[in-house]
Amino acid sequence: MGLSVIFCLVPTFHEATIRQYGFMLRGLQEVERDLRDLGIPFKVLSGNPVDEVPSFLRRHEGCALVTDFSPLRTGRAWKSAVGEKLSSTPFYEVDAHNIVPVWVASDKQEVGARTIRKKINEKLPMWLKDFPPLEPQPIEPPPHAQAVAAPLPAEDTSGIISPVPPAPSSTSDRTSVLDEGTLMALSAQLEAAVVASPLDLATAERVLGQLEGVRIDRALLKATGVGKAANELAKAKCDLSTRARTLVDLWKAAVSAEKAAATAGATTATTGAGAAAAGPSGSARSLALPRHPSASLLGECVAPTDWTALEKSLVIDRNVKQVDWLLPGPAAAREAVHAFCASRLALFADKRNDPNVHAHSDLSPYLHFGQLSAQRMALMVQAAVAAKPQAALQAGLESFLEESIVRRELSDNFCFYNPNYDNLNGAAGWARESLELHAADKREHVYTLKQLEEAQTHEDIWNAAQRQMARTGKMHGFMRMYWAQEDSAPL
Repeated sequence: MGLSVIFCLVPTFHEATIRQYGFMLRGLQEVERDLRDLGIPFKVLSGNPVDEVPSFLRRHEGCALVTDFSPLRTGRAWKSAVGEKLSSTPFYEVDAHNIVPVWVASDKQEVGARTIRKKINEKLPMWLKDFPPLEPQPIEPPPHAQAVAAPLPAEDTSGIISPVPPAPSSTSDRTSVLDEGTLMALSAQLEAAVVASPLDLATAERVLGQLEGVRIDRALLKATGVGKAANELAKAKCDLSTRARTLVDLWKAAVSAEKAAATAGATTATTGAGAAAAGPSGSARSLALPRHPSASLLGECVAPTDWTALEKSLVIDRNVKQVDWLLPGPAAAREAVHAFCASRLALFADKRNDPNVHAHSDLSPYLHFGQLSAQRMALMVQAAVAAKPQAALQAGLESFLEESIVRRELSDNFCFYNPNYDNLNGAAGWARESLELHAADKREHVYTLKQLEEAQTHEDIWNAAQRQMARTGKMHGFMRMYWAQEDSAPL
């Protein structure tokens, strides 16, 4: 059984603009690169998922489909329709969106944070655990398949999407070689980063990126100590442990293959038979994990995605500028978590609701587009505080976990169990009563949609919040709550 990843891109989605699509697509480029490094086929489908996903599975004889959970109406409707078309194919939904799956956290709509908090916190020890390692899955394309790259331009000629810059490592080159001196220097740097207190994650990640994809033999491992250094990082409790463990396992497999090849070579030299199998091609085969069983799928996925053509096919508003203060992608998301922990987590408990202080995490876009999981985020923040225990950081951690787990999962609970989550019938009784009571009140000012969008009202606070949203793509969390409450409160 082979694993493949597909992403169905809908060319238009509600009122999403290039601001949303651009961030998502640039992040997906990194996902594709990372999956290819792991030998996992990746394919972007374009169109209606109700049609495209079943067609893809039938075309390649998929034996099962796994999808992520979403409580929202559109996604649930898609999945229901796909399930009907794939009635004979196992179809699984996994709640990777939350830490505690929404149907596990509670079996009903909760009144508020005070009622769901205890339920979630009781279950967190079972669910808030580190991820198992993702093992590489080397791919050997079918003989008839030809990899034709579709490179992005050096500069985005459309002025819309800039290609994700290549990682500062050799992860995309599985045949790279480093000399003994370089490996010894990297080994020393990695050892120093691991024994530092707290662990020097920035240096460790930089060195690990340089080591990933490096071809190494027994002699180099013994002479440089780099295997020992990588193994120490693998044993450390940090977000790099899984990557380090994967690298160590790959090197172990290479050494085992080297020994096997040497044994085979000695045997053939004695017997005079099977000499061809003892050469480099034979070694390569011994290293390979089971190849993906679907030749048709590999043939379709062998060429990289033409991201420029894909972006041009979107039917969206391109007048809204993309954000320039936030880099997309999983790697940038991890760096953003580190930056938050280093400079703003200590402020979070006391200052998160002060619009004049930058105390927020700025992690919501990564969570929204699946470039960072809530689980990974929580584990990283916990690890940062554990490495540097301080009262302000501990208070920030408690407040942050309340917002990012309890309050966040409460919203999913509301959408999952309330069929009217997206209309006024789903609002609280007091809110509906207030709106009805004051529906006929005379308004001092009546604004057009354009005036509201362009911050041309008599309310300075609204204008400031709207200008922030228009210019930066975000609005301070407290301001969002303030205006949401003002909309339903008595005038």
